[in-house]
Amino acid sequence: MDNSNVEHDQPIYHYADQQQEKAAKPVHKKMAMVFSLLCAVGIIACMLVDLATSGALTWSMIPSLSTLFGWLVFLPVIYCGIRGIIKSLVVCTLLTLPFMFGLAHLLNNPDIIRISVPIVVIGAFYGWGICLNHKLYNTVLKKKLNWVLAIDLMLTAVVGIVVCGSLSITLGMPILDVWDAIPAGILVGAALVFAFIEFKILLKHAPSFNDTLSEDEKPKPGPLAYLADPPKKKDF
Repeated sequence: MDNSNVEHDQPIYHYADQQQEKAAKPVHKKMAMVFSLLCAVGIIACMLVDLATSGALTWSMIPSLSTLFGWLVFLPVIYCGIRGIIKSLVVCTLLTLPFMFGLAHLLNNPDIIRISVPIVVIGAFYGWGICLNHKLYNTVLKKKLNWVLAIDLMLTAVVGIVVCGSLSITLGMPILDVWDAIPAGILVGAALVFAFIEFKILLKHAPSFNDTLSEDEKPKPGPLAYLADPPKKKDF
């Protein structure tokens, strides 16, 4: 393959991506405005109903805090598209614990912190692990989708087991029951299937041992080799 053609084509693809992003930016901007407006309307409606029924802001603070948290997390993705995933993940990582502390204060239930802190930490590692795996899709994994899916599924199974272990320590529950083991087994099995498919593809396209040897390194036929493959007669 001529590398010069690839080098000439790359600016064209980059220019096409830029034009596509410019065309999609007004749409994302409108979607972000609609999303923000809906969130604001929801918060105001909850507060008005709460004031009308109880004369103070009581239960409405819980949906208002949840709506604000969701707005902060999802707005970068809605406004920036795929490029906003990292920003949303950063916001989610930084604000989930404060959000849980706020819920615990509003509900006057300190057990929320005791249960949620380990889950939040595990979830942060899981989110960044999935993001890193898909970032490696174009580099280390060399666009092998089966490897990416296998790692995603295996990581999901491991995180599910770790979450069950955390809940068992916090709440005194069994680590795994049947309904926890079945999804974990399905995820691990699916991951092994994708890994096996990719391994078969690698074997199919891998060069044979003799192809990797030079002419001097290849084994020479023995003196009786003509018996197994006799020379063909030439037609004159």
